[in-house]
Amino acid sequence: KNNQIRNTNSVQNSGNINISSLISKFQGKPKYDIQIKPTEIILNDSAWSISPTNIVYTQAAQTVDIQNLLINTDYQAIQAHGKISKSKSDSIKVQLNNIDINYLLTYTDASKVISIQGPVTGSATLYSVLSDMMLNAKAKISNAGINGVYLGDAIAEAKWDRMNKSILINGTVVDSTNHKVADVLGKVFPADKLWILDIDCD
Repeated sequence: KNNQIRNTNSVQNSGNINISSLISKFQGKPKYDIQIKPTEIILNDSAWSISPTNIVYTQAAQTVDIQNLLINTDYQAIQAHGKISKSKSDSIKVQLNNIDINYLLTYTDASKVISIQGPVTGSATLYSVLSDMMLNAKAKISNAGINGVYLGDAIAEAKWDRMNKSILINGTVVDSTNHKVADVLGKVFPADKLWILDIDCD
């Protein structure tokens, strides 16, 4: 089966995702075993490849198993592996390798007021995604810049704020001699596509 994605904006997002699925029963409810076959899609005017991946959704258990999802270009990659569920013992790990941070911002309202340059590499682990989610993440933006002004290498950690349903960011920026040049505090509200960023330069 080919599932087509396409948009009508000036920036192109399109492609045909080639999948096959097997539907069975578990505890009297459907279980979907989805095989994603090698696929190429266009995201934000760039060609991305999706490697063969197996995703299993078990309705009775309310779980989604993702096995080695890999989406990549020649020099950028996003990987995900693990289980999405309500259990605190289940987690999914997402890894970013050399992803253009400004590319990620194009999917938020932050891109209307700020441009952040630099490739981001890091990992995030999410626990009990379908219930009381927890998040631990670490990332580095090499040669980071804001609105075309070079700052240095940004290193940050992030955690999930359950009460406010936001991602809290705490980081620093260092120059080529590893001297701290700025502190960075931020909040991301995914549901509202809202970013709040406070940069305190030394």
